[in-house]
Amino acid sequence: MASSSSSLLSPSSYTELKDAWHPSTTANTTESSYWFNWRVMICCIWMAIATVITAFLIFKYEGFRRKRSEGGDVDGGEKEWSGNVYEDETWRPCLRNIHPAWLLAFRVVAFFVLLVMLIVIGLVDGPTIFFYYTQWTFALITLYFGLGSLLSLHGCYQYNKRAAGDRVDSIEAIDSERARSKGADNTIQQSQYSSNPAGFWGYVFQIIFQMNAGAVLLTDCVFWFIIVPFLEIHDYSLNVLVINMHSLNAIFLLGDAALNSLSFPCFRIAYFFFWTIAYVIFQWALHSLVHIWWPYPFLDLSSHYAPLWYFSVAVMHLPCYGAFALLVKLKHRLLQRWFPESYQSPRLLGLCYVPLFLFSAAAFGYCCVGTKLKSLKPTALTAVYGDDIVFNQLEHLNFRIYGAYWSKLLYWLLIASPKLRNLEFNEIFSRDGAVDTLVRWKRLTSVPQCLLSSLQTFKWSIYNVSVQGKDLATYILEKSCQLKIATISIGQGLNDPQKKLEMETEVKLLFRGSPTCNLVFE
Repeated sequence: MASSSSSLLSPSSYTELKDAWHPSTTANTTESSYWFNWRVMICCIWMAIATVITAFLIFKYEGFRRKRSEGGDVDGGEKEWSGNVYEDETWRPCLRNIHPAWLLAFRVVAFFVLLVMLIVIGLVDGPTIFFYYTQWTFALITLYFGLGSLLSLHGCYQYNKRAAGDRVDSIEAIDSERARSKGADNTIQQSQYSSNPAGFWGYVFQIIFQMNAGAVLLTDCVFWFIIVPFLEIHDYSLNVLVINMHSLNAIFLLGDAALNSLSFPCFRIAYFFFWTIAYVIFQWALHSLVHIWWPYPFLDLSSHYAPLWYFSVAVMHLPCYGAFALLVKLKHRLLQRWFPESYQSPRLLGLCYVPLFLFSAAAFGYCCVGTKLKSLKPTALTAVYGDDIVFNQLEHLNFRIYGAYWSKLLYWLLIASPKLRNLEFNEIFSRDGAVDTLVRWKRLTSVPQCLLSSLQTFKWSIYNVSVQGKDLATYILEKSCQLKIATISIGQGLNDPQKKLEMETEVKLLFRGSPTCNLVFE
């Protein structure tokens, strides 16, 4: 919200500016008549409604309340919820080419700059400066970067131990498989991290991040679009400290959001509301005990427009939080498009982007999937759309690979599509030789229903023969009891006739679960 009057000008101008920006108190806030009236009752109703809604959102969606294991998962992992937070998300940059130490350095610099500014503001204006929402938010974002620095420091330790080949207790769940690459440094950058659930401080960090997202935009927008024009009318000038305080907070937060891998589920707007509610309750409690002027005129309950002001401020939370959410979503979209092989924040796309177009296409019985996902829990789509998702009507699936880490999504689709009749597995676009061992097809004991009862045609399009592709084809041919035609389409990657012949011979020797299955080579 608005900056404090004492921080807008030098201390000698404090009284003058207070009289200009803050009107005199119209009633004694320590008297009972000030609190027992229809205006306060309506404002209390607004706050009660907001509290109930936010509490419901947290109770229903918050990840630390949803930790539970599902035996149906491929690797026995936790059930995926949009509110889940994972340990590596707190310190891992969004691109593999960026070392975690860079994010650590950014957070350390931001923390010390903001901390110094907070101390200077406190020394210049005194402790009463913290009566203002701006300073509450400024302290919160300073805490965010302090905690983030500690988590990044711990993450860099994990990263370096993993890169050195050591195994420590805190990273036992890190996947030992690495992407193939030409150099050792590139190999380290492409290490695959599994989704270890975050601890208490990881959840606190995620929550503070999303609280700051709305609060920083709210304070800075009100300051620059309301307070500054008011000061210009009255010929007041702003000092450097005030300008920096209402710009660096947003710059540092946006910079961290651009670098980090944190998700941004919208239900955590509840914490943003709770933050503001806590501030209002603090002001009410203070004014019920001490007769002083309100830090913001619209908080004064003696005005007949007080209920409207309180409602308007509550509504302002939505565009402020929504604008930041759109920025985060845009970041993920652009990074996935510009850096598909280095992008490391697939969970958001796995829970939002992929299901949206799959959901609409599956309703018509046909689905074409192009995946650049790094990992996806088999239960992720079910967690978002429920067990009755329309994939149970899917009959035609064209699955195209653009990079590594596709197997979990494909396995989930096979499980979720009991009526699947035609499957096309296309490796034509996978030319980087990336490895995917998230699902070990040779070790799977469970068989999707579609392979047992409905799948009739299978087409495997190949550019370069991969071990994972062969394992999948072997699994499909072996487990499909009703398969009629299996087509193997070999592209230009195998331009050696001898290698093509060897490939055809190898496929012909594979066991086929359907006695009526015919092999066709293109």
